[in-house]
Amino acid sequence: MTDFDAGELIEELFSFEHVGDSMFAVRKNLDDIDAQKVLTDALVTVALEQAKDDTPETVAVLTKAAAARVSQYVETAKKAKGTGCG
Repeated sequence: MTDFDAGELIEELFSFEHVGDSMFAVRKNLDDIDAQKVLTDALVTVALEQAKDDTPETVAVLTKAAAARVSQYVETAKKAKGTGCG
């Protein structure tokens, strides 16, 4: 799996339908590193189920993509908190 494919899959799965509970936990406390790790792990788990490929290389590329997406989510949520949108 390429970095691009992993990013696309993670983006597709980054929804309340797939990882909603973990997203809410991060949203409650945007600085909680443990909650961010749980969300990253949840994304990787769902992505591996979809990809049907659990080779170490795939796990690594999905983990990288999931961590980047969670980081983006936290950054965006922090910006939105001060605007009345968060």
